[in-house]
Amino acid sequence: MIKLKDLLFEVKDQLFAPRGKFDVSKLPKGRLRIKNDTDRNKPEGAFWTSSWTGRGSDWADWTKTDMPDWSSNKGVVFNVKGAKVLTIDDDKDYEKTYDKFPIETRNPNEKYLDWAKISKKYDGVNIGGRALWNTNLKWWDVESSAWFNMSKLKLKGSVTVR
Repeated sequence: MIKLKDLLFEVKDQLFAPRGKFDVSKLPKGRLRIKNDTDRNKPEGAFWTSSWTGRGSDWADWTKTDMPDWSSNKGVVFNVKGAKVLTIDDDKDYEKTYDKFPIETRNPNEKYLDWAKISKKYDGVNIGGRALWNTNLKWWDVESSAWFNMSKLKLKGSVTVR
């Protein structure tokens, strides 16, 4: 049985570093409609951030070297308040989550998560640490959070990403 204390973590401020120009007034609002991407084991329709380091984030750093066309020197930082966040930092966390939220895929060797169901129980999910080496999470390139409920993100302001 998954214990809530095993899955929650203290959420750091979050950076959204979009490609190209971004209009902050067009941020999604409320609870988002999440679908399962069973090709990449990711929650489709989520709002994506990465933990703010004061200069950037793992995502911002990764885009600079691996996907320079996606890189941006502008972003917005959010404070997270009162969010119920699922955290997956290692294989044990993944297995506990999979036991509760499995989804059938075309490949029986894949153990993917039912993000649509997860999104009904949590405001967001954070993937990081050793979990990024889990073959079922190979499409999660770096530490990142997928948000299902935008009401838990409070805009702090615009920043320059270094």
